Amino acid sequence: MEMFDELISTTIKPDGTVEERRVTEDALKAEAMQEACGMFLTAERKFRKLNANPDRVTDPRLNVEWWDALDLVYRAEKTVWIGRAHV
Repeated sequence: MEMFDELISTTIKPDGTVEERRVTEDALKAEAMQEACGMFLTAERKFRKLNANPDRVTDPRLNVEWWDALDLVYRAEKTVWIGRAHV
């Protein structure tokens, strides 16, 4: 076994006890996918809120926010799909 083949997660609980666990590559991928999905949901909710506002077309500030939110949804969704391809 190589020196750095595995990761170990160490957690110190409030009572002072130490908990160690080995972190597998699958666990890291699952955690990354969970984070990517969370980012996608946040971006989608923000976009839907802006999209529901009819002033998004006439108010220049809202229009820029709408386009930025749409871009965030695109990036987040792309991250999710790329992550799914590697799982």
